[in-house]
Amino acid sequence: PPVSNCPPHFEKPMASSAPPPVSNCPPQAVKPLASPVVDSLKPENPTTVKELAAGITLTTEQVAGPPRKFIYTVEVAKPNAVSFDADFTGSTNLTLKDADVFNQLFKRTLVAPHSKLIVAELTVKDPAVATSLRCKYRYEEQAPASIPTVSVPNAPLSGPPPGVTGGPKSAKYKLVEFLQGLELLEYIDLFNTEQIDWDLLKDMADNEDSLRATLKELGIARLGHREKIITAIRKEKLTTNK
Repeated sequence: PPVSNCPPHFEKPMASSAPPPVSNCPPQAVKPLASPVVDSLKPENPTTVKELAAGITLTTEQVAGPPRKFIYTVEVAKPNAVSFDADFTGSTNLTLKDADVFNQLFKRTLVAPHSKLIVAELTVKDPAVATSLRCKYRYEEQAPASIPTVSVPNAPLSGPPPGVTGGPKSAKYKLVEFLQGLELLEYIDLFNTEQIDWDLLKDMADNEDSLRATLKELGIARLGHREKIITAIRKEKLTTNK
């Protein structure tokens, strides 16, 4: 028989007239996209003030920038120190100043009695990128015995601590005031645990290399904080000619 040059032709099967099978499974609802988390600390207005407890106030502030920032400040108006934990885990496009070395979105701060201190400062990394802010916070009051009472910042070192008549301030109190001036008061418990007061710390600073190693072993993991302490002691010793 003659050979055809046409491609082979396949007939398309006829569509089945049977109805589609009916599923016995219930219809599944489509899960909507998660809405942005509204942070309990995130201020809806540029500045808000919240009383956490009697004598403990939290102020939140939005700074338009650039760069845009979120600043949280705790004020303690009572004789107890306050340990404040700010956890921003889950936030995106934000940098936390002086964050914990093991968690860059967590910071613990010890606020001295009768003082006001910034406990968290967040900066937006890239204004062109979507930013989300999540925060959980926890605070705990500490008994006056655990930390000496601190008076108004920048008070002269020669005066007595509050409630004490006459006489110089104790070496332990001077250390508290020294660390508070550097905004490093969160480390006071580390020094107290090892019974290091101001006088001992100054003596240890005679060998700065040894002091660097000691501060690191003590638990001050951030290099900048260790150098800040050493530099401040050096300036203090030069000022007092010691």
